[in-house]
This record gives sequence, structure tokens and C-alpha cells, in this order.
Amino acid sequence: MTQGTIDLVTDAISYLQGLIGALTGIEAAPDNPPEGMLALPYSICFVVDGTWEISPPGVQKGLLTLRLEIHFARGVLPEAVAQAMAYNQSIPNEILSNPTLGGNVNTITGPISFKFGEIDFETEKHIGYEFTVPVKMEIILT
Repeated sequence: MTQGTIDLVTDAISYLQGLIGALTGIEAAPDNPPEGMLALPYSICFVVDGTWEISPPGVQKGLLTLRLEIHFARGVLPEAVAQAMAYNQSIPNEILSNPTLGGNVNTITGPISFKFGEIDFETEKHIGYEFTVPVKMEIILT
């Protein structure tokens, strides 16, 4: 990979959001988290942590963690949970079937972990998933 670091990170997020946004029932999956509310259910994705190093010489290696949040309306809890459970396997399947995220990362480096429960967005309380997706990127320095 030789593309700029920022471009690869944003392109990886955009690709991941495209995968999730294509799932039946997901109403929105913007490339950047919105300032205001979106139609539910929706997906947002961003980098939460990572490291960058030179390894080997001339190659910048990044080990990053992407957080993918899937928000559902809280509404009637049994119905909301049933709606959310329909995505418990389909979302990891989409991600693991595309381990280079469209060629924007070298690979997913480990298991995709998740939490399910209450998620806050601005003043709203939703339920949903927080998936963590560990990825590796290598950029040839020029």
C-alpha cells in the first residue's frame, strides 16, 4: 500500500460503512459520525485507538482499532432487542468476509469483539452494538 495514511483510514471506514449500510434494514451508515440524529437503525464508525511504528525500515505499520456502533431505537424493549439480534451474526459475517476492507487495510488482525446494551448518542438513549475491529495497515514511505 502506498496511499496516504489518513486516506487509508478514512477509506477503510467508508468501505466498512458501505458494507453495513447495504444490510437490509440499516437506514443510514455515513462515512463520518453525524452532528445530529439519523433514521434508526444506523451505523457509525471511527478509530478508537492504535499504534504507528516503522517496521521494517521504509514501512509505516499501523495497528488500529475501529469501533463500529449500530444504534437501534429503544422503544418497546422486547421488540427493540429482537430487531437488534437479527444483526448479531450478519454484521461480523460481512466484516470477516472482507478482511482487507476493500484493500484499505492489510488484514483484520484478531477477533471482532462486541458489547450489546445501552448506547448514548447526544441526548438520546438507544440500544445496540459496539463492535471493535482490529486492523493492520502497512504504508510504504516515499
